[in-house]
Amino acid sequence: MSNLRPIKILLALIIGVFVAATAYISALVMERQSEIERVSRYNVAWLVGQATSEYTRLEQRVSAFGLPDSKISADEVRLRFDIIVNRLSLLRTGEVEEFVKADAEYAATIDALAQALDAVQPYLEDLNPAHVPRLLQILLPVDARLAQLAAAANRVGGDRVADDQRQLIRLHWTFSVMAAGLIVCGIALIVLLAWHNRLLHRAHNEMKVLTDDLRVTSENLAEAHQEVQFANAELERQNETLVRRDRDLRTQNERFEAALGNMSQALCLVDAQQRLVICNQRYQAMFGFDKNLLKAGAPMRHLAEFLSASSDEGASLYQVYANQQILVRENRARTYFEELNDGRTVGVSHQPLSEVGGNI
Repeated sequence: MSNLRPIKILLALIIGVFVAATAYISALVMERQSEIERVSRYNVAWLVGQATSEYTRLEQRVSAFGLPDSKISADEVRLRFDIIVNRLSLLRTGEVEEFVKADAEYAATIDALAQALDAVQPYLEDLNPAHVPRLLQILLPVDARLAQLAAAANRVGGDRVADDQRQLIRLHWTFSVMAAGLIVCGIALIVLLAWHNRLLHRAHNEMKVLTDDLRVTSENLAEAHQEVQFANAELERQNETLVRRDRDLRTQNERFEAALGNMSQALCLVDAQQRLVICNQRYQAMFGFDKNLLKAGAPMRHLAEFLSASSDEGASLYQVYANQQILVRENRARTYFEELNDGRTVGVSHQPLSEVGGNI
């Protein structure tokens, strides 16, 4: 799944490139449309050229009107005059006006044309061949200036055409590069999507395997939980048994201690190494033992020697202990009477057991 993060980043970048390219292409289209709309600027040269042509035709019609037997009528001359007046109004509007205002000489030429037309107009009301020389005298000076204006308009128009062509070629190449880039990005996007789908399929398979493993693990855990429950139940039963046995042992110990405490005979139980296991109060009183000395595991020899040196009862115990060693070595039972040094006589019953040394 960690491999999907770089792919998602690449996809986001490519989508961002698509969005930016789309916005840029839209801007290029708008710029191209603007350049196409600017083609109307070429009308400047056409309008100036048409005005110059119409002015030349007016001069021609005036000259032909002055010839004998001319077929040119005064109405035709007036028509040409009206046409050039209309052309003058066009030269004073739109982009032609901007072109004219860009140069003082161009503006002076338009003003000279207007003045010439104003000077010609009175003669046209009652036109006759005698007026022709005067009309040509008025019109001819403006002819050369209009020709210069037309040439300048054509030159400016040519420069604009060349510049616009360069701009259009630049836009064309930019648009072509963007289109090629979008094609490459589209191919890269397809490849990334295929790779992304492949990784998703692999991740799906891995998730399926993990799901199967989790299901098996869950089943195993359920079985283990059931076994633990069975084990807990068994432990509870064993605990109850131990508690019951502990209670029984505690009861038996209490009964045993009660029996030992109520016995009229002195009893002492030692192990095979002649270490004290247990004795009763009668035994303690008979030989004058300190209660703190009678601890389980205490060696009987040390107890007898210690008491023999400290009291007569201890010496009597040592006498009984010494006489019993023969029976201990022979591991045989015997009941006999022992006369102690202090004048007392005690009955001794020596009984070897399987796990202990005997009793007194």
